[in-house]
Amino acid sequence: DLLRKLAGVAGFAVLPGAVEAVAAIEPGQPQVRPPAAPPEGRRLPSAGPEAGHSSDHAFGDKSYWDNRFSAEETDEWISDYSELCDLIARACPDKASRILNLGCGISRICEHMYDDGYENIVNVDISPVAIDKMRGRNEQQRPRMEWHVADATTLSFFGDGSFDMVLDKSTLDAISCAMQTTLVVQMLAAVSRILKVGGSYLLVTLDPTNTDFLTMPHLAYDVENVSLSDLPRNLRAKSNHRACLCNKLPAAEGNLKAKLPGMLAWATRFDQCQRLVPKQSEMGTPIVQQLLMMLAADSCAVSSVEDLPSYGECAYWDRRFSEEGHYEWIAEYSELQALIARACPEKTSRILMLGSGTSRLPEQLYDDGYREVVNVDISQVAIDKMKSRNDQLRSGMESHVASVADLSRFGDGHFDLVIDKGTLDSVACARQNLLVVDMLAEVSRVLKEGGAYLLVTVDPTNPDFLKMPHLSFDVETVPIHGALGMGLFMKHCACLCRCRPNAGEVLRRELPRLREAAARLDEEESRHG
Repeated sequence: DLLRKLAGVAGFAVLPGAVEAVAAIEPGQPQVRPPAAPPEGRRLPSAGPEAGHSSDHAFGDKSYWDNRFSAEETDEWISDYSELCDLIARACPDKASRILNLGCGISRICEHMYDDGYENIVNVDISPVAIDKMRGRNEQQRPRMEWHVADATTLSFFGDGSFDMVLDKSTLDAISCAMQTTLVVQMLAAVSRILKVGGSYLLVTLDPTNTDFLTMPHLAYDVENVSLSDLPRNLRAKSNHRACLCNKLPAAEGNLKAKLPGMLAWATRFDQCQRLVPKQSEMGTPIVQQLLMMLAADSCAVSSVEDLPSYGECAYWDRRFSEEGHYEWIAEYSELQALIARACPEKTSRILMLGSGTSRLPEQLYDDGYREVVNVDISQVAIDKMKSRNDQLRSGMESHVASVADLSRFGDGHFDLVIDKGTLDSVACARQNLLVVDMLAEVSRVLKEGGAYLLVTVDPTNPDFLKMPHLSFDVETVPIHGALGMGLFMKHCACLCRCRPNAGEVLRRELPRLREAAARLDEEESRHG
């Protein structure tokens, strides 16, 4: 019924089979990515009452593993040595290599490796129960093997560059289940620190999206992804388990020193924001994810629900700009300079900075030769600050108070380029469909034919708005690192959108119907909370 209602509001037809597909979804079933299926004989902690936990978050809990290892003698997670021996041989052709088995648990892979000639193996686990069992099993038979109780997020027991290889068979999976991004950042920093340059981190994971962590900016690896096709037959059709062979690059040590503090600060904010989301909320819903990404990219401290920013409200920005001298959202000019030059090869181009805030990007544009720069923002406080900073030094720059959904002070086809650095993100947080429709309509209207809209966003789903029927853009999407250098991990991106020749005609034809549909949808959402 909801599908038919939404389709009717928007004026679209429901395709055959769509209603049946929706009806097939079990009530209450979460429509977010489920945990990957474990191998036969393994259950997620949430899979049954005998596990003693109600959530897969227990994988990040030391007491869970102590209890589990007390009840089990051996357990092989994901893959055994026979499936990984070729990858291990590639990573360590010299059997005298020093190898760290990270989060060894009670796996037998270290024993198989030792018996195959890799005798210089160090095993660590946070669970003393696991270490005691493994030491008891191997102390006599494999005397050169070492065992230590250690936290995978610090590994302070070991010096820099101590190992030729670190083997991680689902330890990153377990730590990520703790829902603390800070722990993931710390663990991967520790792994990078103890590896020699040219050494290998062999990550074996249940969750293929965990490989995204390897793109975090404090790391520097050459990564090869390998699908584990030789898993037990019953998993082949339903598993995306994979291995990543990651070779540490020479730049890794410099990256770790320069970028780890900023990455830890970001991760701390992200974790803080996640804790503020009510437990009954679905973490995977677009609005929650969008808010989390924006908060994580923001430098403002958030300590309670009352502190959560209202990014879609003018009053919030007035208060913030009154207290803040300058803030650079998402990306610096140096990161966007090449894209801007492609969009505007002529420095006489007229550029609109949409939702300028107190960014220094317009000033850097001006000083780089783009003298036709116009700033608009809904906040009078921001515009007053921009004028104060620039009226004398940059006399050709204009700054105006204006809603991004009403740019009526500018005529049709007035600009060669519109730059939007986080403004669509903020508008989308207002949860007003009509506002988004009107904003993008105004962007399209004020652009010249062939002009460009440069959208820089923290939310990779926001480019979907560019497909709305009242717009006509050719869109190129480019991943960016972002101001703290974490865009590839957070999926920050820039979209360079060129106005097609028919953009004006499409806008005139489609906008009235789309505005009407968006207004009705806003009314429906408001009525149902």
